[in-house]
Order: sequence, then structure tokens, then C-alpha cells
Amino acid sequence: MADYWIPAVAGAIGVFLFLLLLVLIFIRRERQLFRTRVVIWACISLFEAAKELGETEADEQRVLAAKRRIADAVDRLNQSMGQDIIPYAGELFSLMERFSASTDRAEMRMILDAVLSAVCKSLDPLTARELQNALTGLRH
Repeated sequence: MADYWIPAVAGAIGVFLFLLLLVLIFIRRERQLFRTRVVIWACISLFEAAKELGETEADEQRVLAAKRRIADAVDRLNQSMGQDIIPYAGELFSLMERFSASTDRAEMRMILDAVLSAVCKSLDPLTARELQNALTGLRH
């Protein structure tokens, strides 16, 4: 009986390390899924706010609310994605400062498409395709 304690301890340590590795893999995957969920939610919110901004012309409160929603969504994307979104955020904010719904829709669409392509590069291909399909109605 005394001869079997070394393999038993080694086996217990091996099982413990295996379980620890599984937990770390699951935690990493959970973080990745949470980041993806935040990015998708922020992107959809950005496109909805941009659509609302493009549709509102006379109501100043709705325009300000849409601009605030755009700023919040860009901030969430910036926190989730890091450096990938910063150039487009600057362009979008400068466009929002001088926005008029009749003239700047094409420029906004171009910036939002660039944001969407940057977001899709950071997501896995299946999720990126689903996001593009979901935003098809909001882009036009």
C-alpha cells in the first residue's frame, strides 16, 4: 500500500491540473462571447441611432438624442475593440457636429460601412455574416 501513494498523488495532481485548464478555457471563451455580445449590441445601437438621425430633420430634441446614442455606441465599440474604431469615431464625430440630414447621408453611410467592416474583422466569420445580415435593413 505504501508503494502506491506516489502514483495516486501524481494522478490527483494531474486531474486537478486538467480541471484547472478546463476552467481557464471556459473562462476565456465566456469573456470572448461577452465581448462579441457587447460589440454586436453597440453596433446595432449605432446603426439604429444613425438611422434615427438621418430621419429626423426638424425635431432638435430627437436629433440631440440620436447624436447622444451614436456617441454612446461609439464609446462602447471603442472600449470593446480598442484602436480599430478610433479613426472612424473621429470622422463620425466631426460629421455629427455639422450634420444636416439632406446632405450628409451618403457620407454617414460610408463611415458606418467602414465601422461595420472594422467590427466584422474583429468577429468570427459566422457572427460577422449574421451581423451584416441583421444590419442590412438599417443601412439603407
